[in-house]
Amino acid sequence: MATLILVSKSPYITKDNLYAFEASYNLKKMNEEVGVLLIQDAVLSSIQGQKGEIEESVKKNLDAGVIVYVLKPDAIARGIPEERMIKGVKLVDYGEWVDLTMEKYQKIVSWT
Repeated sequence: MATLILVSKSPYITKDNLYAFEASYNLKKMNEEVGVLLIQDAVLSSIQGQKGEIEESVKKNLDAGVIVYVLKPDAIARGIPEERMIKGVKLVDYGEWVDLTMEKYQKIVSWT
């Protein structure tokens, strides 16, 4: 079963992002199709060159085959251009978010 994990909180306020990425990594290790959608302040997790564990966690998931999505309007609202994002994350708009939740993934986990 394909699972999409939604993450909305800033990685600078809580460790929820790290826990969500650990869960997604473990699901992938069990051969599940899994994606992580970063929305609201969680889009800060996609910034390249950060200190701390979050960038390492995102890259670990990408290397394992987890698809990491970033909601483009939220990234724009926070001044994060695509060039500053970790290579491999996928920008999506609201319509693509709907497609992810209605068509691609059968299970949605909101990590908020």
